[in-house]
Amino acid sequence: NSRALHDQIKRANEHGILVIAAAGNRGLGEDTELFPAQYAETISVGAVDREDQRADFSSVGKELDLMAPGVDIRSTAPGGDFQTRSGTSLAAPHVAG
Repeated sequence: NSRALHDQIKRANEHGILVIAAAGNRGLGEDTELFPAQYAETISVGAVDREDQRADFSSVGKELDLMAPGVDIRSTAPGGDFQTRSGTSLAAPHVAG
């Protein structure tokens, strides 16, 4: 949690900028979302699998807004390669797009 980051997210919202944030990979539990996804001013994104089921690792909480594909996502990797990875950081770009 960072006051400076929160202030900048609020400022972005005031200028019409939508902020998308990965919820985190801490799994089930009470409010396992990470910052900045916990801020009300962000769109918090969790991950689902190919059957549209919440991924085991996907964080949850009262600020979670959307779920998007985040399991076994093929993406670019350093060195010009491709890798298959999972996480809410892979789900958030689906929403941003």
